[in-house]
Amino acid sequence: GLDKVITCSNPTVTLDGASTTSGVGYSWSGPGILSGGNTATPTVNLPGTYNLTVTAANGCTATANTTITQNTITPSVSTATSGVLNCTLTLVNASATTTTSPVSYNWTGAGITAGGATSTPTINVGGTYNYTVTNTTNGCQTTGSVAVSQNTTVPSASAIGGTLSCANTST
Repeated sequence: GLDKVITCSNPTVTLDGASTTSGVGYSWSGPGILSGGNTATPTVNLPGTYNLTVTAANGCTATANTTITQNTITPSVSTATSGVLNCTLTLVNASATTTTSPVSYNWTGAGITAGGATSTPTINVGGTYNYTVTNTTNGCQTTGSVAVSQNTTVPSASAIGGTLSCANTST
């Protein structure tokens, strides 16, 4: 059968109990039974061992168990920027890197010019850029933000002109 794993995208799983004898009763025990504990298919939300007792009409019982695992690891993310936007450096990259694999990226912010679905978007306006890194195996997400600095203050300039004069040297 399929492995039953509790993840961020599947926080509950359904157990599958069965008996070849008709008219039996089911009773499950375990750490996280949400509903259906007296059915063949209860819904659970915690990892651990779940025990099934099947009782026939004659009072005889049989037992079985299954173990549910959990994968709710969120990506650990490091962030950085490649510099400060200014009048000569008009594009910088923000980065959100992780050793978790596989993951997907989603960046939001006003100045993303390229790479909004990558680990290193290109940005042309200072501000706060939010990211979501999703572990695509289990659906768990890490969110955060990166501040991109901008210094485009134009320097002041002034010039003072002199007076030109011509001297008449002819007599």
